[in-house]
Formats: sequence, structure tokens, C-alpha cells
Amino acid sequence: MGRYATKKLSFRNILFDGDNWIKYQEEHQPPLYVREAVEKLRMCRTGELGYHYWYCEKCGVGGRSPHSCKSKLCSSCATIATKKWLADVLPTLLNIPYFQVVFTLPPKLYPIFVANKKILFNLFLKVASQTLLLIGKSHNFEPGVVIVFHPFGSKYNVHPHLHCMVTAGGLTLNHLSWFTLPWWPLELTRDIFKALLYKEMRKLVDRGKVFNPYGDFEDFDSILRKLYPKNWNLFVGFKDGDDMAKHGLSYISRYAKRAIISDRKLISYDGEEVTFWAKKDIVNLKTNEFIRRVLNHVMPKYFKTTRFYGIYSNRKRKKLVPLAKGLVEVKAIGIPKKESWRERRKRYSGSDPLICPHCGNELILVEITYSSRIPKDWEGILTLSIFDHFL
Repeated sequence: MGRYATKKLSFRNILFDGDNWIKYQEEHQPPLYVREAVEKLRMCRTGELGYHYWYCEKCGVGGRSPHSCKSKLCSSCATIATKKWLADVLPTLLNIPYFQVVFTLPPKLYPIFVANKKILFNLFLKVASQTLLLIGKSHNFEPGVVIVFHPFGSKYNVHPHLHCMVTAGGLTLNHLSWFTLPWWPLELTRDIFKALLYKEMRKLVDRGKVFNPYGDFEDFDSILRKLYPKNWNLFVGFKDGDDMAKHGLSYISRYAKRAIISDRKLISYDGEEVTFWAKKDIVNLKTNEFIRRVLNHVMPKYFKTTRFYGIYSNRKRKKLVPLAKGLVEVKAIGIPKKESWRERRKRYSGSDPLICPHCGNELILVEITYSSRIPKDWEGILTLSIFDHFL
């Protein structure tokens, strides 16, 4: 099974095993935002990111719980974030039929988009949202749209694509009624998307905003002319039945908040190679290539992989979603419970982490720090680290 038992294997212990991370930095010179993400992963639950300090007023026992990194490189943090995101977003959506639309790009464009991640991935999201809203406008309605950006395929190869939830209809543009759309026009969507993407990329190229890994952009038009007639992959599906919003959002949540690679997908690591599941296939990669593929999909800081448009946009949601609920039949939706750290620990371990192990009294929170230092007021008291591995 390699150097680690399967149940203990994680991307973190592979990345920091031996000099894997040092070798990777020397060979690939990762950008600052990748190095910062890796550093947060390294400090996760070590105390270097700080602690919550707890104290028993009855018997004087103190304890501390270390902070987590909340990174998509961390499997456990990302799992918690996914559940929280679902519980937060679901109440803001309409539980009505949805179209599932998936936008992809021609592989010839991948190197250009990866070389200009922030500007072109933002453009990808912008053009897709404009396309969906234009389709709605052509039918005199405004839909609710949730779009999640996903940068890789099942083998962690480069494959930028968008998963979209689009209401099967929407508010008429005068906001007086609800329009139901029985089918989504796939070919029209593809044509509008290609035209808008070319137009916007042309603007960026002309302004010198885009780096071309192929050389220069003198042949940009010839590249697009070859790609344009091809049948760009676009998928349209339909979600109906009970808890439609919940099912649709649960599906795209795996792309919105889950870890880049889940610990469950890792099979073995022997110091030289990593073996992992890619859907139903088993993939073997050299350690450095495995690390490269995972870290290649860390997004630049402040890049939002999940965005809301139409009546779900931040600017319109509070006003238009309640209005839509009064115009269309909306089924009740089951909202998943949002668990606190205490509740998660009780469920996992079977015991309450905030009950004093000596006297049974409930511990109180006395301090929160964002470094590993012990507050001076509590030195000599908060020395019992009874929760260090339970955040």
C-alpha cells in the first residue's frame, strides 16, 4: 500500500513528505497565491493559525482547539465548507424545475486561458452568464442563474468548464408574471456563446491584455477561424421532481466548495508515485506530476468560482425572489442543517468536546487568537490541550 496506510493518506502528507514541496518549487516556481494556499494547508490544525481557548470555571481545567485552514486543498475543511454553503444558499433559491447547462472550451484554447487565469476565467464566466440572460431576454423573461467554475477533469488535467443551474423560466421583464420555458435552445446558446467569447477576447487581445503562450497574436483570428465552425461541446439537461433546487445545488456543490482532490480518491503513495481514483479508472502518476496537476488548479486570490446572476444576483435577489414566489408554484424545500464545530465533534466522537473531562461542567470560551501564542493572562492555566485534533 506504499508508505502510508490508505486511511491516513492525504494530499497534505504527500505534498510535505520528504522534500516533495521543495523540489516542486524549484522546478515550477509557483506564483505567490499558490505558495500562500500551500502554507495555509501546512498550518491547518497545527495551532499556527491560532486557537480558541476554553476554560472550566469549576475546576480550572483549560483547553484549546486549533484553527483550520478553510482551503480547497484540504479535504476535511472543504467538506465542511460544502455543507455550510448548501445550508446558506438553498433558502435563497426557488424550488422549481431547472435546466442544467454545461459550457466547455475547445482544447486549443486551454493554454491561453491557463496562461491568463484571472482575466480569461473571469471572461468565461461573464460570457456564459450573458449568453443565458440573453436567451431569457429573447423570450421576455429573466431567469435565476447559479454558475460554478470547474478548472479540471477527472484526472486533474486542464479542462475548464462551467456548471450552470438555470430556472426553467423566470420573471417577465415587467415583473408582472412568471414565464415558463419548456425547453432550452441548445444550438442558439452555443452560437451566442461562441460569438460573445470571440468578440470579448478580440477586445482583450487588441488592448494587449492577454499573454499568448503560442507566440504572438498575429494569428489569433486564424486560430479562431479554425475553431469557430467546430461543434463546441455544450450540454443541456433538465431537473424536475421533488427538491429540484436541492438536487441541482447538491450536484454543483461538488465543484463549488469541495476539495480539489478528496482524500477518499487517494489509493496509495510510495514516495515515487501516487495512485488515485479518477471516476472508475485507477491512475498512477509520478509524485511531482501529481502535485503539479493538483496545484495547477488553485485559483488566484479573490477569484470567485461560484456566481449568481439574473433574479439570483446579489443586487436583485432580496426583491425579486419573494416576488417570484408569489407568481409561481414553489414547493417546500428541505434545508440541510448547519452544524457547529461542537455538533460535528459530538457526532463523530460520541462525546461533547466542551464538557470538562474532570468535573462535567461546561467549558466557556475565554480567548480567540490568530497565532500560536498563549495569551499572557492565561499562561500556566491553559496548558491542557484537550481538543488539539478536534476542530
